[in-house]
Amino acid sequence: MAHQLHDINTRMDGENGIPDTEPSTVIARLDELAAWQPDNEAEWCGSDSWQWQDTIRELRRRVAKSYAVIGPGEPAS
Repeated sequence: MAHQLHDINTRMDGENGIPDTEPSTVIARLDELAAWQPDNEAEWCGSDSWQWQDTIRELRRRVAKSYAVIGPGEPAS
């Protein structure tokens, strides 16, 4: 799962935060990742969980900002 979160992060355009896919698709995937829990929850310590959720919140913020910039239905060039 971490690699999927990393992939989303690297697909974001570093200059203006516009993802290379439809923003609503990226947000839906981030929602799925936010709900994910590891098989062995004993290894999922508080700081790991906090960092995971913080990363997802930051990516959601960046995607929402790019969505506001490009507008709905417009291509994310």
